[in-house]
Amino acid sequence: MAQSIISEIQNMRGMLEEQLATLTWGDTQRREPGRAKIFRVMLDAGFSPSLSRRLLDELPAGRGEEQSLKWARAELAGNLHTVAGDEMIDRGGAYALIGPTGVGKTTPIAKLMSIYATKYGKEIGVITNDTYRIAATEQIKRVAQIIGVPVRICRNTSEIKAAVEEFSNRDLVLVDTSGRSQRNARQLAELKQTLEAVQPHETHLVLSMTTQPETMLEIVQNFSSCAFDRVVLTKVDEVVKVGIVLDVLARIPKELSFIATGQEVPRDIEIADSSRLASLILGEEAV
Repeated sequence: MAQSIISEIQNMRGMLEEQLATLTWGDTQRREPGRAKIFRVMLDAGFSPSLSRRLLDELPAGRGEEQSLKWARAELAGNLHTVAGDEMIDRGGAYALIGPTGVGKTTPIAKLMSIYATKYGKEIGVITNDTYRIAATEQIKRVAQIIGVPVRICRNTSEIKAAVEEFSNRDLVLVDTSGRSQRNARQLAELKQTLEAVQPHETHLVLSMTTQPETMLEIVQNFSSCAFDRVVLTKVDEVVKVGIVLDVLARIPKELSFIATGQEVPRDIEIADSSRLASLILGEEAV
């Protein structure tokens, strides 16, 4: 009963926000066409009405459409926190990917493994403890066999420690962890034990763009107990409105490291770039 009331209130709030946005846009269109253009672009991109209005309030007056778009692109890029470059290549060491089931952790591992081994000639080792999903393990093994990368499938922390020791002389070790529910305290505790066994240089939380913003925030909050360092966005190609995630990203005090834009290995992964993301959000570039 309580949940249905909350859901109804949220629906009403969304309807009111949309109506206010429409009224604001109509008034703005008459007075300042350039500002109205930006407002419509942001709404079409999936921005919430409140975020759209907040950005519009900062737009300098008297700018035309082209200047306004240029300003909006720069403003968005400045609010998106991304890594300075490919830190994995520069630093080496062990890197773990964590996140809920179904966000797409394994495919980025396969892509990065392929790129670093074939393009950069790095010696890679892969560790996975995702023994629940046979398809995920088989994907890793299949790609690794093609490019000659050793894979260790570990069922407990003792095996993980042994694998880490075995790969200690490798340039880069990629760790694919089992998916864990953000609402399951026991599973999160198990994940922390896995990370303690690995002792990674960095831990990257994988988030799917197809996840609802409220759920994404819950994932970030609950996985914070695992002390993740960076964020990876997957399934960017599967959403119509990229801007819908901006409200979430603005509240995450972590840098984006990679974005995954499809299923092709190793092609569909990019180092996160704020200018590129801003252009994607505004619909100026395609995935």
